[in-house]
Amino acid sequence: KLIMTLFPENQPFFRLQVSSDILKQMADAAKAGDQQADAALKAVDADLASKEKEAVQQLGYTRFRTEATAAMELLIITGNACMYHPLNGAPQVYNLRDYCVERDLSGNVIAFCTRDKKALGTFDTKVQAVLNESRKRKYKPHDQVTLYTFVKLDETGKYKLLQSVEEVPLEAEGT
Repeated sequence: KLIMTLFPENQPFFRLQVSSDILKQMADAAKAGDQQADAALKAVDADLASKEKEAVQQLGYTRFRTEATAAMELLIITGNACMYHPLNGAPQVYNLRDYCVERDLSGNVIAFCTRDKKALGTFDTKVQAVLNESRKRKYKPHDQVTLYTFVKLDETGKYKLLQSVEEVPLEAEGT
């Protein structure tokens, strides 16, 4: 019910507005008889309302409401949750068993680690081969493996990404 209150379906839960200064200038120009200012004011309102609706639809497409509900449950029960929003894809919620964060005294993130369970078949064939070579056990594509992702702030102020599957480091590193 909290999610439905915070993020109601099929209606915007936020309002896009033009700054009050610009709105006042446009309204004054419209009152002075400027037909273009009056038409522009109406067009801007219509465009902003359209963008609000698009944003609400996009939240539905990305499973935001489902993940927000999971995060809200974790926040109520444990007081803690981590929500990851990839640039392309659905958001993902981690509970306390699947992530940890290290922060400095100001609250800035210094490092964090996440744990995911994934089917081996979702990884690149090169990763599958490395994992099968490094273990006595031979994995099948549908077998669940544990992916650890570790992100740490380095000396240059950039975050460095390290990943491992079943304790086998992956070559791919990123910043």
